[in-house]
Amino acid sequence: MTAEELQVIITAKTEGLRREMDGVKKRMDAMEKQSNGVQSKMSSMFSGIKKAMVAAGLAVGIQKITSEIKDLTKGISFKAKLELSDNELDVILSGGQLRHLQKQLKKMEEK
Repeated sequence: MTAEELQVIITAKTEGLRREMDGVKKRMDAMEKQSNGVQSKMSSMFSGIKKAMVAAGLAVGIQKITSEIKDLTKGISFKAKLELSDNELDVILSGGQLRHLQKQLKKMEEK
């Protein structure tokens, strides 16, 4: 049997496996997209809560927040607990790590 003939046989026998693996990859991609969407919603929600608390003068010393997350399109909900250090809270209130670092650099330049 030649190498070309073996290659044809191997390709034929693994075609089903390749199709299944492609299907798994598509499902994993869809799950990742959904997970990223939930993460984005949670981040936005917690950021909004913290901004409101800071504006109301309530966020001083608060490092633990518990909230219920609801995805009305999927009909799911769960409780989430967020524990933050003062620095992490500053990062979130700044709009992310990059903006936080930019603000710190700007403050250093002003000195």
